[in-house]
Amino acid sequence: MSDVEEFEATINAMMTIGIPNEVIESIFAVVCAVLHLGNLTFTPPAKDSEASVVNEGDDRTKKSLQTAAESLGVDTGALASALTHKTIKTATEGNVMADLNVKGAENCRDAMARYLYGRIFLDVVQRTNDSIGYRTDVNLSCGVLDIFGFECFKVNSFEQLCINYTNERLQQFFNSYVFKLEEALYTREGIPWDALDFPDNADSV
Repeated sequence: MSDVEEFEATINAMMTIGIPNEVIESIFAVVCAVLHLGNLTFTPPAKDSEASVVNEGDDRTKKSLQTAAESLGVDTGALASALTHKTIKTATEGNVMADLNVKGAENCRDAMARYLYGRIFLDVVQRTNDSIGYRTDVNLSCGVLDIFGFECFKVNSFEQLCINYTNERLQQFFNSYVFKLEEALYTREGIPWDALDFPDNADSV
C-alpha cells in the first residue's frame, strides 16, 4: 500500500463529493490536532499535588501541544488550561474553576480527541449524503460487511481450516448479493453500467 496514493485518493474522493478546499484543509487540521492530542502527557506541578499541568518538560509533549493548538486555531496556554481544569456550575457562586489531577487531565484529553473526531466524522457523512441527494423521507441504509480475515500458518489446524472455509463462504455470499444479483438486475432492466472486476472465489466453496 502506498500512503501517498491512498492520501491522493482520499483528497480526490472529498473533492468529488463537493467538499471545498478550505474545508478539506480544516478537516485535516482537526485530524492533525487529534493525533497530537494523543501525545500529550501530564504531571503534578508539585509533589503530592492534586492538580496537573501539561508536561512541557517532555519535548514531544511540548511540540504536540503547540501543533494541536495551531491546528485548532487556539492559544497554546488556553488549550493547556482547558485540558487540566474543569468548570463547575454552582447555585450560589456561578461557575467555579477546579483543578484536574493527572488521571482527570488524561480523561479530558481523550474526551476532547473523541469529540473532535466524532464531529469531523458526522460532518463528512452529512456532506456525503448531501452530495448524493439523500432524502430524509426515504428509508435508506448503508451496510458494512466486516468478515474475519483469512489466515494461513505454517501448521494449520482443522479449526483453522473451518475458519478459513467459513470466511470464503461469507465472501461468496457477499459477492452474490452485492455484485452478481446487481449485475443481473441491471442487465434485466437494461440499465447501462460499467462492469466491475472482482475476485470470484466460487471455486473454493
